[in-house]
Amino acid sequence: MAKQVINIGASANDGSGDPLRNAFDKVNDNFNEIYFNFGTSTTLTSIFDSNGNLDLYGKPHKVSFYYDTFANLTANSPSTYHGAIGHAHDTGALYYAHGSWRKLLADTSGGTILNYTDPLAPYVYANNVTNSETSDYVLKTNADGTYTWVEQASGGGGGSYNDAAVDTHLNVSGAGSNEVLQWSGSDYQWTALPSGGSSANTFGTIAVAGQTNVVADTATDTLTLVAGSNVTITTDANADSITINASGGGGGGGTDLNSLTGGTLDVAADSIGFIDADDSNNSKKDTIADLVTAIAGTGLSASSGVLSSTITQYADSNVDSHLNVSSAGSNEFLQWSGSDFQWAAAGGGGGGGASRVSEAETTASIADGASGSVEYATLGKSFALQKVTVDKECWVRVYSDTAARTADAGRSQGTDPSDGSGVIAEFIATASGTTTFKITPSIMGWLDNSETEVPVAIQNNSGSAGTVTVTIDALKLES
Repeated sequence: MAKQVINIGASANDGSGDPLRNAFDKVNDNFNEIYFNFGTSTTLTSIFDSNGNLDLYGKPHKVSFYYDTFANLTANSPSTYHGAIGHAHDTGALYYAHGSWRKLLADTSGGTILNYTDPLAPYVYANNVTNSETSDYVLKTNADGTYTWVEQASGGGGGSYNDAAVDTHLNVSGAGSNEVLQWSGSDYQWTALPSGGSSANTFGTIAVAGQTNVVADTATDTLTLVAGSNVTITTDANADSITINASGGGGGGGTDLNSLTGGTLDVAADSIGFIDADDSNNSKKDTIADLVTAIAGTGLSASSGVLSSTITQYADSNVDSHLNVSSAGSNEFLQWSGSDFQWAAAGGGGGGGASRVSEAETTASIADGASGSVEYATLGKSFALQKVTVDKECWVRVYSDTAARTADAGRSQGTDPSDGSGVIAEFIATASGTTTFKITPSIMGWLDNSETEVPVAIQNNSGSAGTVTVTIDALKLES
C-alpha cells in the first residue's frame, strides 16, 4: 500500500485540511502497514539490536547488493567496507571485500560463470589438457612456467636410467660382446680381453692347421682334434702324463716341442712331435709342467694330469678412481654430477617415479593453546598432500622451510597468512578424538633453502596439556 499523506490545509484552522476522523484513519492505515511488515498486526519487531546493528530475526531477508557494473562496485573502498559483499551485473559474479574486492567461485550447474579466468589456464589447461592425452601419463612441471606429459613410473620405482653424459664419456653404446672398459690415458674405450701370449691373465693356444671341430670325450678322458686324420691328446690322471698321438702312431716329423717358448703350438695335419719322458738329455719337454710352460708361460698349471688356469679378474684402477665403482650401494645407478660420476639411489631427482608415503610425528607434551614443532623426513623435497589425520583438537600448519615457520609463529588462529609467506597449508580440527582431512584436489608443496625435511607447527587446542600426533599422507614427487 502506498503511504497516505494527511492534508493539513493551507494554514492553521482554515478548514481546507482533512477532517480529524479522516486524518487519523490514514494514520492507522500507515501504522498497520508498518506493523505487518516489521512484526505482526499487534506487535512491532525491532529491526535493530541494542547496538544499532541490523537484526531482523525470524524473517526471510531480501537485501539487494546489486551493482550495474564492476566499476561501480569497486568505487567503494574495500578497506572502508571490509567484509561487505556485492554483485556486479556485468561480470555475473559475487565479490567480497578483504583487502581488495575478491571474486567468489560459484556452482556452474546453472550456466558458465561469465568472464572467469583460472590462473592455471594459460600454463596447464590451455596448452596441455586437450582430451588426447596418453593413458597413465602425468603432468610434470619444467620449473620454467611450462608443463610436460611424462610416463608415470610404476610402484614408486626408479625406471630406467639414461644419462647422455655417461654415454658420451664412457661410450656405453659402443660396447661389444665380452669387452671390458679400459682407460686409454685420455678417455674410456671398450676392449676385448687379449688371447695368446704369456700374460698371467691370458691363455696360450693350441692351433691345428685346417682344424674346425674340437670334441671333448669325457668317457675316455680324450680330446680329439679333427684335422684330416684324427689327432688325440690323452691324459692319464694316475700317471700324471699326457700323450699326443697322430694317426698311424710312431714318431718323427712334426713340430719339436723343445723349440717352443710360449704363444702358439702349431700342429700340422697328420704329423706331430711326441713327448719323450725317457729322454735323459732333456732335449724335449719331458713333463706336463714343461709343456705347459713352453706353450703359455705361467698362465696355466698342471696337477694330476689336469690342465688348469687362474683367471685374474679384470680391474683398472683408473676406472675405480674416475667412476667410484667400489662405493656403489644396492639399487644405485651411476650419475654425472657435472664434474664427476657418483652413485645415486633410484628415484632421486631427474628420473625417479612418484610414490605414496605416510608419516606420523608426535609433539612433545605442550600446554593447551601452545605450539610445538615437528619435521617430516619422508615426504620429499616436493610432494602432493593427500590426507592429514590428527588425534585431538589442534591447529596444524605446513611450511616450505623452517625460516617461514619461525616467521609465522606470532600469527593467531583464524588470521590469514600473508601471500608468499611460505605457508603451504593449514588445518584446524575442532572435534575431540581422531579427525581426518581428505585433501581434494591435492595441495602441491615443496622445500626451499636446500632443506630435506618438511617443517610443521602444531598447536594443542584440546583443553589440557599433552602430546599431539599428526599423520600426513602424500605423493612423494622428488627425493
